[in-house]
Amino acid sequence: MPHFSAVAPLLATTDLLATLPMIAMANALKPYDLVALKPPFAIAPMPHRLWWSARLAGDPGLAGLRTLAQAIFADTLKASEADVQRRLDGCAAGR
Repeated sequence: MPHFSAVAPLLATTDLLATLPMIAMANALKPYDLVALKPPFAIAPMPHRLWWSARLAGDPGLAGLRTLAQAIFADTLKASEADVQRRLDGCAAGR
């Protein structure tokens, strides 16, 4: 798949399954009527990286932008994980 956003429409129309980061699947569950389940095995966390030009690494404006992007991403990831956990708990309760 070229991007995580392409997975949900595919899953909604097939009997396939996918393993995705929580942040990628949190907003796709409801619109595509998908169900999130915990995998039956441990999956190592996926690292997230920011890349920028070494030439601009010392630029104060870009340093501030990187700090802001990191904070926004951390908040979004935390909210996505909480949302998916609530959905997982709801699925488990409905069994």
